[in-house]
Amino acid sequence: MVHAKNNTINTVATTLEHYLQPSIILDYQADSIQKLINDRDWKSLEPTDLIGAIYNFVRDEIKFGYNMRDDILEYPVFTLWCR
Repeated sequence: MVHAKNNTINTVATTLEHYLQPSIILDYQADSIQKLINDRDWKSLEPTDLIGAIYNFVRDEIKFGYNMRDDILEYPVFTLWCR
């Protein structure tokens, strides 16, 4: 039974790791996003507070317009925001 539980935990961890990788749509390692993280001091927040801070930022500070595609890069959005 312990072996099955460990396999399940490993499978979940592998699946989560896949979703936490930078992508074409959102590269959290990009200079503009790292600057935002540092400027807002988000690295010092506890996970729950961090989620709230990011949620509020996206909700309140990023102007959203409907786009024709869902694969646009984050760079134009953050470039406009960071001006």
